[in-house]
Amino acid sequence: MQTHLPDSISPCMNVRRSCGDVMKDISYEEGGKRSVIIDETAMKLLAEKVTGSILEKIQNDAVENNYNTRNDNTTSKSNSAAAVDECIDNLNFASWDEENWHYCASKFHRPQMSIKYLAKQKFERVALYIMVMDCINFCFWPVTEYEVNLTSSSSSPKKNLLEYEHLAGALRELASLDDKCNGDDVPFDESENDDAQFDETTIVCAEDSYILAPQNLIKLTEDSFLKMLMPLLPSTPGNQAGDTYIIPNAKERVRLIIEMAQALLTFHDGSATAFVGKAGRSGDKLVHLILQYLPGFRDATVDAQGRWVAFYKRAQILVADLWAALGDRDVDSGKCRFDINLCNFLDTSKITTFADYRVPQLLRNLGVLRYSPSLSKAVDDGEEIDAFSPDELYIRASTVQAVDRLVDLVSKNVDKKTQTDINAIKMDWYLWNIGEKLDREGSLE
Repeated sequence: MQTHLPDSISPCMNVRRSCGDVMKDISYEEGGKRSVIIDETAMKLLAEKVTGSILEKIQNDAVENNYNTRNDNTTSKSNSAAAVDECIDNLNFASWDEENWHYCASKFHRPQMSIKYLAKQKFERVALYIMVMDCINFCFWPVTEYEVNLTSSSSSPKKNLLEYEHLAGALRELASLDDKCNGDDVPFDESENDDAQFDETTIVCAEDSYILAPQNLIKLTEDSFLKMLMPLLPSTPGNQAGDTYIIPNAKERVRLIIEMAQALLTFHDGSATAFVGKAGRSGDKLVHLILQYLPGFRDATVDAQGRWVAFYKRAQILVADLWAALGDRDVDSGKCRFDINLCNFLDTSKITTFADYRVPQLLRNLGVLRYSPSLSKAVDDGEEIDAFSPDELYIRASTVQAVDRLVDLVSKNVDKKTQTDINAIKMDWYLWNIGEKLDREGSLE
């Protein structure tokens, strides 16, 4: 059986190809319509800085001088330069659960289960948690008046404080509810205690007691979804009266969860493990399968010039999260170890960056991405950029190309003795964490 897909139908390669086509448009500096430019000089300086943070061998003073020269001559964005440099100096390539936001099944226990079957159940539970999380990992703002009235006692909140980590943590609490069931609480099958019955091809389904099992998710409604999650979100700080935590687009989020649950039940024996196993340890092929069975992950469009443009952001995030949580990415993280190697993907270098708002925001802050005057004004004024509009396509396509270029530059400079494998997944997490830290500190412009 062929595991790897030809480049012509590889979803990840088609993201790169279509983004490359978009970035061939004439830029605004040359009188064209493309509103975003990649600054190669700023890119090389950033690559040098990131390389230094990985190797811890490059003198900080020399790199600081490079940044100061760049800021003095070509950009006015110097206010946050020191904060950016400090973040890059002190931030490593983070593990998937660096902040303990996620469910890792580390406390899941069933005394009646064999060690091997218990491990398979843990794998299935974490995989389902990740699939649910990435079904709803989009659009945290803005919110409508209806959503305010539905989920908040305040009729006019100043700001929705909801972030990714809040949803991830709330889902973690739900997933943990039945971690410690005793033998009397869960139906017992004697085969579950016979390791001889299990190998990597064994189909394992989550127990009915697991709230994120597809047989439970299929019954989800907008009302039950909000009733489960809203009490698990943080309370609004007392000094931020009027602000709130709201889950926007709840109806669409529920639809996507049900779509995923139905696909697992109909085509994959109700098992996330079975679904992942069909990729044959190819992350690129798993993206293909996600797009085939889960239409809600098909992040693509046809632009005004008739070109097909794809990003597949959440489909690739799902693959990256499965690799990080259940593969061999975090072997030294102290988290649960899984002998099942279904998520030890052999082609993670094919995955692209996950083009969204935070990484391009950071790259623009660093001068790597330069926006046209009209786009700069719209972004700085807080105007919403329409989905799949020309400006949004240019921002996202330039982000994909910029991160690929950064990966290439850093990989060439990293000492092979470190055995550090640099890919777009790790670089995205690295940049995203810097952006999040700077945003919390108010240093990200």
